[in-house]
Amino acid sequence: MKKAFLEGFKTGFIKASIIGIPIVLVFVLGLYLGSASHPYEVCKSKYTSAEDIIECIWILENEY
Repeated sequence: MKKAFLEGFKTGFIKASIIGIPIVLVFVLGLYLGSASHPYEVCKSKYTSAEDIIECIWILENEY
């Protein structure tokens, strides 16, 4: 019974991994890209003072 359980568990884990791992990778990649493209993160990497960061964010959000 123990051997059958382990074989079934292994088979199920492999099938779930084939579906689940790409979904998790896409989710993590989306979080990273969303964070990296956020106006605050973009401006924080360019400027150091709070006033400059706020002005940069305002410009990024209000440009057309």
